[in-house]
Amino acid sequence: MTKKKQYPLTIEKLSKIYLVTTGEYSDYQVKAAFSSKEKAQALIDDYLGEKANDLEEYELDEVTVKPGLHVFAVNLKRNGDLIYCMICSHTVRNCGPDSIIVFEGKRNFMVYIRAETRAKAIKIAGEYRTKLIQENRL
Repeated sequence: MTKKKQYPLTIEKLSKIYLVTTGEYSDYQVKAAFSSKEKAQALIDDYLGEKANDLEEYELDEVTVKPGLHVFAVNLKRNGDLIYCMICSHTVRNCGPDSIIVFEGKRNFMVYIRAETRAKAIKIAGEYRTKLIQENRL
C-alpha cells in the first residue's frame, strides 16, 4: 500500500472584507462582499462600472464604535413608542455633550443626543419627550 502524499494544511485568516456598493442615502445598497480587493474590483470593472461607489474596505471583527460619547438619532412617537434609534455615522454640528437637538412634529419627534450607549440615548429621549408634552410642544 502506498502512502498518499500529505500536503500541509494552511488556513489564511480572513482579516479584511471588500464591499461593492451603489447609491446614496436611502438608495444605498451593498451589492456584494469579497475576500479580496481584486475580486471586488473585477465586479465593478466587468458589470457595474460608473454605477458603483468607491470600493469600501473594512477590517473584520474590528470594533468601529469606540467607548465614549456618540451621537444617536432617536425618533419617538408621542406616546413614547420607539420608531428607531441609531448611532450617527456623520458628525452632527452643535451637538455637545449636554446638548440636544430636537425636531418636533405633531405625532412624533426626533432628537440628536450625545450618549454612551443606545439605551441611555433612548432614556434621555424619553425624559425629553415628557418635558415636551408638559410644555405642550408635542
